[in-house]
Amino acid sequence: MRGRGRERARLLLLPFAAVLLTGACGSKSQGPPDGASDRPAGDLGPGNDDTAPDLSPDTADAGDVGDDAAPDAPPDSPQDTLDDGRRDGGDAGDGGSVNAWPAPTVCTSEGWCWMNPWPHGLPLHAVWGTGADDVWAVGFQGHGIHWDGARWSWVDTATSQSLFGLGGSGPSDVWAVGGAGTLTRFDGTRWQLFDAGTTRQLTEVWGFAPNDVWVAGAEGTVRRWDGAAWSVVRNPAGSGELADALWGASPTDVWSSFELGTRLRHWDGAAWTNFTVASSAERVNGIWGASANDVWAVGSFGLVSHWTGASWAAAVAPSSPYLNAVWGAAPNLVFAAGTRGSMVRWNGSTLSTVASGTSDDLYGVWMAGAADGWAVGLFGAFIRFNGTAWGRYGRALTGEPTAVWGLGPDDVWLTGRAGFVAHWNGTTFERPASGVSGDLLALWGAARNDVWAVGLAGTILRWNGASWTRTGVGTTTADLVAIWGAGPNDVWAGGRDGTMLHWNGASWSAVPSGTTNWIYGIWGASPNQVWAACLGGTILRWDGSAWTDAASGIATNLFSIWGSGPNDIWAVGWGGNALHYTGGAWTPVPTGTTQQLLEISGSGPNDVWAVGLATLLHWDGIAWTPSRSGAYNQLTGIFALSANETWLVSERGQILRRRPR
Repeated sequence: MRGRGRERARLLLLPFAAVLLTGACGSKSQGPPDGASDRPAGDLGPGNDDTAPDLSPDTADAGDVGDDAAPDAPPDSPQDTLDDGRRDGGDAGDGGSVNAWPAPTVCTSEGWCWMNPWPHGLPLHAVWGTGADDVWAVGFQGHGIHWDGARWSWVDTATSQSLFGLGGSGPSDVWAVGGAGTLTRFDGTRWQLFDAGTTRQLTEVWGFAPNDVWVAGAEGTVRRWDGAAWSVVRNPAGSGELADALWGASPTDVWSSFELGTRLRHWDGAAWTNFTVASSAERVNGIWGASANDVWAVGSFGLVSHWTGASWAAAVAPSSPYLNAVWGAAPNLVFAAGTRGSMVRWNGSTLSTVASGTSDDLYGVWMAGAADGWAVGLFGAFIRFNGTAWGRYGRALTGEPTAVWGLGPDDVWLTGRAGFVAHWNGTTFERPASGVSGDLLALWGAARNDVWAVGLAGTILRWNGASWTRTGVGTTTADLVAIWGAGPNDVWAGGRDGTMLHWNGASWSAVPSGTTNWIYGIWGASPNQVWAACLGGTILRWDGSAWTDAASGIATNLFSIWGSGPNDIWAVGWGGNALHYTGGAWTPVPTGTTQQLLEISGSGPNDVWAVGLATLLHWDGIAWTPSRSGAYNQLTGIFALSANETWLVSERGQILRRRPR
């Protein structure tokens, strides 16, 4: 069995209570009035808006993504189209993609590279730069990326804590702040952690000079760096709330938010003075100014307030979006970004809503100038301003792959929701039509021209090298979530309520499994030694004539099974359980997590991978350890072709490829 989608995760919950999904992205501020977090972790949100322009580079000459090295320079021709320029409408496909897929540039230190969406799908909370060729963005689990004017690349920020704020005074003085008082600085060569003297969450940073940097955060925290140490800036009375916004025109003219945003506080070099910017409990999430007498504050319920040197004048954004950040290039070119891709523009006289190119939440915006700006947010939301309009930057497959399997670096298949099928040929993703609209949950193949996919309502498809066709399975309508074969004439498929089917080279037939538990994983060492992992902790074994219970020793759900040989087999499942078979009994092995594990795959006894809810683990022959890929939420499928070639899929259609050097 190879790969499981979000549909599989949903199916496995049917006999049990729903799983409580943990937050993936964190939050630096209170959520919108409907109760959803302003940085939601589990809300997938609406689909992408296809009407906005795309501002990504052309990728026709990007080269072979299969090459270990990223290109010396990315393509510099005009514009490519997002979503591969083809909306395949679920199962329709596009008959194959003609353009080379862009070479990955955002690759972690562990070798995980973003393939889809390109250049990345990271949830980012802040963006800031010193110029058009020096832009930084940071976010979930300390992931950071850098733009050098030609391409984005991953950077090691020296922390795995989520980062919420970003700023500095120059190319060799860049600061990022985040959870548990995290404070990290780029000195022109590398990022290095600093002790801020607090464990409170830090959310904002503003720099005037290398020896004058300010940070703000939880409980009204404001601290200042003098080039040698951090000190507390005395707070006014009532500063007990999270400080979400920070900006200054000079060291004697600094603004910060507090008290649910109903008030701002202003530092004049000696003391703080409180100012009210809203009559209701609206939160200020962002502050930016063109000068000391031209400052903007934005926040919840469409809050927009303008300081002209004497007082704050409140205004309401045209569509009343929940605004998270504000930045400008000039007094008459100011943008505020917020939830559901909202973007509000000030042109010097009026506020208006403009298209952003995304419907995902935006958390950070920064302008390099009147003709260049960036905004970042949830689910890899990544847009760019070209002087005229905002548009999505990058490229992405239409649809949501949730399972992966392959025969080689130039022959990898992905299936998923709504009949999604894609094939990686070493250069690009081809999109042959699947012919179905139901979810395809698992796949396996015997050869390049003999690949199987199974899914909902008894769906079984077969690839013959030219097209996918549906094969008959008699009266079976059970959902199928597992498939594996010993050869082209010996294939097993399993699923709902213990359904087990066998292909003999001519037809499918039902075989008694001996269980009514769902069968979620199938793998075999030989035609006479085939294993199945099931709900309720059941492990089945086929000896060539019948399926029997192999006594796992546990009663919790198992979702996947894989082995490198007859005496080295793993099964994983609920609560982070991992069982290891070495020829005797199944033995529990600690994984260090209690999250559910949905899929397991490996290239050998010392190279095994397991994925699940916000979890990626690696077995090196001694112990399970976590790995940072950048993927988040539900990781649904993994397949290891070799120690140097592993593919990973996650919710929202994220595809990553690991090719360590």
